[in-house]
Amino acid sequence: MIVVMSISIVAPSLGSRYYEARLSIPSASMLTLVFLHESYRSDLPNFPYLTYLDKLYIYSYAACLAIFILFVLDSRNDWSDRPILKINLPIAGKKVLSFEQLAQVLCLLGMGAVAILSWYF
Repeated sequence: MIVVMSISIVAPSLGSRYYEARLSIPSASMLTLVFLHESYRSDLPNFPYLTYLDKLYIYSYAACLAIFILFVLDSRNDWSDRPILKINLPIAGKKVLSFEQLAQVLCLLGMGAVAILSWYF
């Protein structure tokens, strides 16, 4: 699951001229995640609650869907490489994040938050 999600999160780094590849990566990742989830669930008895891995898979589905929607919207509005957020870092100076980089950072932070919160709750 980590390998599939890392490929899906790195996909926004492709340029907008690779439109077909950008759209195929999240959809193929979603299909792969569904098969991984089903094979994982087939080895366990049915539980009346969500397990830790179920919560991680649900977040992975949502992240792949969000990246896919980002690519569809980007193909219509051409948001690629536009500076969205300017961050002042103490060491490197100013850093400018594009829309895709912001989505990548949010996906990584969300995965970490779901992993930590699901472990304890």
